[in-house]
This record gives sequence, C-alpha cells and structure tokens, in this order.
Amino acid sequence: MNKSSLTDNDILDNLKLKSKNVIDYLNNIYTELSNDYEKLYILNSNLAYEHNQLVDKNDKLTIKFNDIINENESLKKKVNILTDEISSLKKISLYASLNKQLLEKDNYIKVLEKRLDFFNNKNLSSPIIPNSPITDDTLYNSDHIKNNNKEHNVDNDIDDGIDEDDDLEEDDDNEPEIEYETIKIGKKYYYISNEEPRGIYLVIKGSSDVGDKVGEYNNDKPTFYKL
Repeated sequence: MNKSSLTDNDILDNLKLKSKNVIDYLNNIYTELSNDYEKLYILNSNLAYEHNQLVDKNDKLTIKFNDIINENESLKKKVNILTDEISSLKKISLYASLNKQLLEKDNYIKVLEKRLDFFNNKNLSSPIIPNSPITDDTLYNSDHIKNNNKEHNVDNDIDDGIDEDDDLEEDDDNEPEIEYETIKIGKKYYYISNEEPRGIYLVIKGSSDVGDKVGEYNNDKPTFYKL
C-alpha cells in the first residue's frame, strides 16, 4: 500500500463527515418545514374562525331579512283591510245620503198625498183662506198661549148654560163661543179651534193674536191647505 493513498480510516472519517453534513442539512430543512407548517396551521385556524363568524353573521342577516319580508306581508294585509274598510265606509256614507234623500222625498210625497186627499174629500163650496207661508219666524213655542186664547172669542157674554132653544132667539151677534188650544204638530205649535170642522191657525210670534187659518184638524189628524 502506497503512502500517498488514503487509509481505510481516512475514508471512513470522510464518509462520516459527509453523512453528518447531510443529516444536518436534512435537519435544517425539517426544522424549516416544521416552522412553515406551524405558520400554515395557525393561518388556517384563523381563517376557519373568521369563516365561522361570517357564517353566523350571514345566518343572522338571513333571519332579519325573513322577518322584514314577513312584516312587509303583514303590512300589506293591513293596508288591504284598511282599503276595504275605507271603501265600505264610503259606500255606507253614500247609502246613508241616498237613503236620507229618499226619506225626504217620501215624506214630501206623503204630505202631497194628504193634501190631495183633503182637496178630493173637501166640499167645493168651502172657501180656502189665503195665508202666508208657514215659517219658523211666524211661530213660537210657548205653552202659555192658552191663557190668551179667550181674548179672541166672538162674544164673551154668552152664558154656557143657555139651551139650544134660547140660542135660536138670540141675535146673530151672539154666536157660539170659539175657543183655541195650542197643539204641537211636528216641530211647530198651532192654534186649534173648537169649531166644526176644527181649524188650524198660525201662532204669530210676539203676539197673542190668532193667525191665518192654514188647515183643519179632524180625528186628531192635521190636514193643511195647499199654499
């Protein structure tokens, strides 16, 4: 064996040195890979946490969105109900107005029918006394009018105890006494005489005088002359 050649021990030492270097290199690579893995793991954990948070927020927003949709549907139903109620109220108001007009026309027709019946049944020889229109200004509501009625008697000197035979012998001026009572017809007061047929006379506001004759009062039913 030459001196210049390596001994077996030298070769073995060289191999050991190279092996050690390779192992160190591999250990360094493993350490770096381990560090990178730890970093990636932490990053992945953080991303997973953020993902879960986003999922929770999305679920909450979805619930709120559904609640808003349900509330909107409920409001639509209420609006439709209110619209129907308003429409019904308008119809009721229209019906009430039409019904009032019909009642007024019906009452006016009844008054005209009564007047027509009166003139159909009235003796043609019976005169119709002209009078002024019946208004609130010509009437007043007073129950004490009866106390003044006797001022309008034709003759206050007639004795109630005189029999019919004695009346025939009296002068034409001593006619039977006409008295008046106050009766409310509708919303107004009128004088009702005790003559036959019983007459309906205007009550003049602010005066005790008996007004014009405007109709007749038979069987507790008033019949007014045509104006």
